[in-house]
Amino acid sequence: MFLLNRSGHHRRGPEQKLSFDELRENDIRDALSEWIETRSYREPDDSIVRFAESCGVNETEVAEYLSYHLDTDYVRLRRVLRIQDAVLLLLLFPKKPLSQIGRLVGYKNWKEFRVQFTKYTKHNPEKWHKRIISKREMPRPTRGEHRPSSPTLRLWCPIFKCR
Repeated sequence: MFLLNRSGHHRRGPEQKLSFDELRENDIRDALSEWIETRSYREPDDSIVRFAESCGVNETEVAEYLSYHLDTDYVRLRRVLRIQDAVLLLLLFPKKPLSQIGRLVGYKNWKEFRVQFTKYTKHNPEKWHKRIISKREMPRPTRGEHRPSSPTLRLWCPIFKCR
Protein backbone atom coordinates (compact mmCIF):
# COMPACT_ATOMS: atom_id res chain seq x y z
CA MET A 1 0.00 0.00 0.00
CA PHE A 2 1.45 3.34 -1.08
CA LEU A 3 0.66 6.57 0.72
CA LEU A 4 1.81 10.07 -0.10
CA ASN A 5 3.34 12.26 2.55
CA ARG A 6 2.98 16.05 2.55
CA SER A 7 5.84 16.58 0.13
CA GLY A 8 4.30 14.21 -2.41
CA HIS A 9 6.84 11.44 -1.91
CA HIS A 10 5.66 7.87 -1.55
CA ARG A 11 5.36 6.57 1.97
CA ARG A 12 4.89 2.88 2.53
CA GLY A 13 2.94 0.99 5.12
CA PRO A 14 4.83 -0.49 8.08
CA GLU A 15 5.28 -3.88 6.38
CA GLN A 16 6.89 -2.39 3.25
CA LYS A 17 10.41 -0.98 3.08
CA LEU A 18 12.12 0.96 0.34
CA SER A 19 14.55 -1.06 -1.71
CA PHE A 20 18.15 0.08 -2.06
CA ASP A 21 17.46 1.23 -5.65
CA GLU A 22 14.43 3.24 -4.54
CA LEU A 23 16.49 4.93 -1.85
CA ARG A 24 19.13 5.85 -4.42
CA GLU A 25 16.47 7.19 -6.79
CA ASN A 26 15.08 9.30 -3.96
CA ASP A 27 18.57 10.65 -3.24
CA ILE A 28 19.11 11.53 -6.90
CA ARG A 29 15.64 13.11 -7.24
CA ASP A 30 16.11 15.20 -4.09
CA ALA A 31 19.60 16.30 -5.12
CA LEU A 32 18.36 17.14 -8.63
CA SER A 33 15.55 19.27 -7.20
CA GLU A 34 18.01 21.13 -5.00
CA TRP A 35 20.47 21.50 -7.90
CA ILE A 36 17.75 23.14 -9.98
CA GLU A 37 16.30 25.29 -7.17
CA THR A 38 19.71 26.64 -6.18
CA ARG A 39 20.68 27.03 -9.85
CA SER A 40 23.89 25.10 -9.26
CA TYR A 41 23.91 24.22 -12.95
CA ARG A 42 25.18 27.77 -13.50
CA GLU A 43 28.55 26.85 -11.98
CA PRO A 44 31.13 26.92 -14.79
CA ASP A 45 32.91 23.77 -13.53
CA ASP A 46 29.69 21.80 -12.92
CA SER A 47 29.92 18.16 -14.00
CA ILE A 48 28.02 14.91 -13.66
CA VAL A 49 30.85 13.57 -11.49
CA ARG A 50 30.47 16.43 -8.99
CA PHE A 51 26.71 16.05 -9.02
CA ALA A 52 26.89 12.28 -8.49
CA GLU A 53 29.31 12.75 -5.58
CA SER A 54 26.91 15.19 -3.96
CA CYS A 55 24.16 12.52 -4.22
CA GLY A 56 26.36 9.75 -2.89
CA VAL A 57 25.99 7.71 -6.06
CA ASN A 58 28.09 7.16 -9.18
CA GLU A 59 27.63 8.98 -12.47
CA THR A 60 26.21 5.90 -14.20
CA GLU A 61 23.27 5.88 -11.79
CA VAL A 62 22.66 9.58 -12.36
CA ALA A 63 22.80 9.07 -16.13
CA GLU A 64 20.36 6.16 -15.94
CA TYR A 65 17.98 8.16 -13.72
CA LEU A 66 17.99 11.14 -16.09
CA SER A 67 17.56 8.91 -19.12
CA TYR A 68 14.65 6.98 -17.64
CA HIS A 69 12.77 9.72 -15.80
CA LEU A 70 13.52 12.81 -17.91
CA ASP A 71 14.51 11.27 -21.24
CA THR A 72 17.68 13.34 -21.38
CA ASP A 73 21.30 13.31 -20.30
CA TYR A 74 23.15 15.50 -17.82
CA VAL A 75 24.89 17.75 -20.33
CA ARG A 76 21.69 18.41 -22.27
CA LEU A 77 19.70 19.09 -19.10
CA ARG A 78 22.35 21.54 -17.88
CA ARG A 79 22.46 23.26 -21.29
CA VAL A 80 18.67 23.58 -21.47
CA LEU A 81 18.45 25.01 -17.95
CA ARG A 82 21.26 27.48 -18.66
CA ILE A 83 19.75 28.64 -21.95
CA GLN A 84 16.29 28.94 -20.39
CA ASP A 85 17.84 31.17 -17.74
CA ALA A 86 19.62 33.16 -20.43
CA VAL A 87 16.37 33.65 -22.36
CA LEU A 88 14.61 34.82 -19.22
CA LEU A 89 17.47 37.20 -18.34
CA LEU A 90 17.50 38.58 -21.89
CA LEU A 91 13.79 39.26 -21.64
CA LEU A 92 13.97 40.84 -18.21
CA PHE A 93 17.17 42.83 -18.80
CA PRO A 94 17.28 43.67 -22.51
CA LYS A 95 20.08 46.24 -22.11
CA LYS A 96 22.48 43.84 -20.39
CA PRO A 97 25.34 42.74 -22.69
CA LEU A 98 24.93 39.24 -24.11
CA SER A 99 28.41 38.23 -22.98
CA GLN A 100 27.50 39.13 -19.40
CA ILE A 101 24.29 37.08 -19.64
CA GLY A 102 26.38 34.14 -20.83
CA ARG A 103 28.73 34.44 -17.87
CA LEU A 104 25.80 34.75 -15.44
CA VAL A 105 24.30 31.46 -16.61
CA GLY A 106 27.58 29.55 -16.40
CA TYR A 107 29.44 29.85 -19.69
CA LYS A 108 33.11 30.70 -19.40
CA ASN A 109 33.31 32.56 -22.70
CA TRP A 110 31.16 34.21 -25.33
CA LYS A 111 31.85 31.64 -28.04
CA GLU A 112 30.69 28.71 -25.90
CA PHE A 113 27.51 30.59 -24.92
CA ARG A 114 26.78 31.52 -28.53
CA VAL A 115 27.24 27.93 -29.76
CA GLN A 116 25.04 26.46 -27.03
CA PHE A 117 22.35 29.13 -27.41
CA THR A 118 22.26 28.50 -31.16
CA LYS A 119 22.04 24.72 -30.67
CA TYR A 120 19.08 25.08 -28.34
CA THR A 121 17.10 27.90 -29.95
CA LYS A 122 18.23 27.45 -33.59
CA HIS A 123 19.05 31.20 -33.62
CA ASN A 124 22.18 33.01 -32.60
CA PRO A 125 21.71 35.14 -29.48
CA GLU A 126 22.18 38.48 -31.25
CA LYS A 127 19.45 37.85 -33.82
CA TRP A 128 17.12 36.32 -31.26
CA HIS A 129 17.60 39.23 -28.89
CA LYS A 130 17.08 41.84 -31.63
CA ARG A 131 13.94 40.10 -32.86
CA ILE A 132 12.39 39.93 -29.39
CA ILE A 133 13.31 43.53 -28.57
CA SER A 134 12.21 44.96 -31.93
CA LYS A 135 8.87 43.15 -32.00
CA ARG A 136 8.36 43.45 -28.26
CA GLU A 137 6.85 39.97 -28.31
CA MET A 138 7.47 39.44 -24.62
CA PRO A 139 5.70 41.66 -22.11
CA ARG A 140 7.66 42.80 -19.10
CA PRO A 141 6.51 40.89 -16.03
CA THR A 142 4.09 42.79 -13.84
CA ARG A 143 4.72 43.22 -10.16
CA GLY A 144 4.51 39.90 -8.36
CA GLU A 145 5.05 37.73 -11.45
CA HIS A 146 8.16 35.61 -11.38
CA ARG A 147 8.13 34.58 -15.02
CA PRO A 148 6.29 36.03 -17.98
CA SER A 149 3.56 33.70 -19.12
CA SER A 150 3.20 33.89 -22.86
CA PRO A 151 3.33 31.44 -25.76
CA THR A 152 6.68 32.85 -26.88
CA LEU A 153 8.41 32.04 -23.59
CA ARG A 154 6.88 28.58 -23.56
CA LEU A 155 8.17 28.11 -27.11
CA TRP A 156 11.72 28.82 -25.95
CA CYS A 157 11.43 26.95 -22.64
CA PRO A 158 10.16 23.40 -23.25
CA ILE A 159 9.36 21.33 -20.21
CA PHE A 160 10.74 17.84 -19.77
CA LYS A 161 8.05 15.21 -19.46
CA CYS A 162 8.47 12.71 -16.66
CA ARG A 163 7.46 9.10 -17.15
